[in-house]
Amino acid sequence: MTAILSAYPDGTVVAVVPALPGCMGEGVGAEAALANTAEAVTAWLAEARAVARAPLEETPELIAEELYQVLADREEDGLPPLVETRQIEVDTATD
Repeated sequence: MTAILSAYPDGTVVAVVPALPGCMGEGVGAEAALANTAEAVTAWLAEARAVARAPLEETPELIAEELYQVLADREEDGLPPLVETRQIEVDTATD
């Protein structure tokens, strides 16, 4: 699953997962943000299974839309347009 990472001057990194609406994590540094986001992904998927909800299909268009939004938010906050995408490995098997 793709995560979009956005770093802030205080060292905080926020990661959002476009295929899982509302799923995000943060931490001090990219690795902490990714670890917290992986936990959020696992929780999101467990809740989704409980209510028969599926993740969105991860398409280039979906990623591009979220990248656009993250970059627009950074511009609004007066931050440089620097983001990173990373893959999060999670166990998506059903119980």
